Amino acid sequence: MPIHLALIGTGRWGKNIQKTLDEIGGIELSISTNQAETADILVKANETNLDGVIVATPGSTHASIALPFIERGIPTLIEKPLTTDLTDAKTLSDAAQKHSTPVTVGHIHLYNPAFHKALQLLPTLGPIRVIESVGTNSGPFRDDMSAMWDWAPHDISMVFAILEKKAASVQAWGLNILRPHKNLPDTTFIKIMFDTIPVTIKSSWLYPIKQKQLTIIGETSALHYDDTNEQKLTLFQNMGPEITTDHITPKTPTISHPTYDTNTSPLKAELISFLALITNQTPTLTPIEQGLQVVSIISAAEQSINQAGKLISI
Repeated sequence: MPIHLALIGTGRWGKNIQKTLDEIGGIELSISTNQAETADILVKANETNLDGVIVATPGSTHASIALPFIERGIPTLIEKPLTTDLTDAKTLSDAAQKHSTPVTVGHIHLYNPAFHKALQLLPTLGPIRVIESVGTNSGPFRDDMSAMWDWAPHDISMVFAILEKKAASVQAWGLNILRPHKNLPDTTFIKIMFDTIPVTIKSSWLYPIKQKQLTIIGETSALHYDDTNEQKLTLFQNMGPEITTDHITPKTPTISHPTYDTNTSPLKAELISFLALITNQTPTLTPIEQGLQVVSIISAAEQSINQAGKLISI
């Protein structure tokens, strides 16, 4: 029996999802391009034995579209961000818990084999000193959310996977260049404190160069993840520097490029994980609880931006 899925949203990313589902095979797909078709899919959900739904619409619409499916107990994959509003995110999370509905969020970098390898290498870095992350491109320019809401969910979800602890505080600053009359910053800077570990995140859709980079700097070594590069990982071993009371001694690191599986794309791995959630109740790497955590951080960052960089305790 094929797995019957509904795909809501047929933009650039929705088309990528459809193509990848075709490659996986064994799926009967209903596609929605508008609200009327989405309502029709929802009405027929019981009749057609709908096994799951994928929401790939603009972020501001995720809550209203996903909630009716969650309330019916239909397994749901929601692309990032989970929502663009903390109250909406809590509503979806509460509904998932109330109706025992499996819900996962499209934090796609957590399915990247290169990032999996990075997590395996963490113990070789020594105690983490700082994490720095950058996500930029020339567009796309959203009308329903800022560059921070569009880009930072990737960074924050990766940081949670690396540190496996809760954030203590958030500060953020934004530059509103293209549309000063709207609260949609084009470039944002976030500082998150995890105990004594600072994390900095830069997001922008004003750059001529696409970047998705994350650098983990440890006491002895460092690791650089670059998703836009063919070789995504660079390890700097024995980087140091050595520190005494009055002096810092630099060291020349040994540089290598750790290998990782290159046969499965992150999107394919994400969708296979969602299918396993549907068929075998196998937990995913990106449950709705993680999506709620990410939204809470960005919501606090947005609050900080609106208050000129005020420190927000989490």
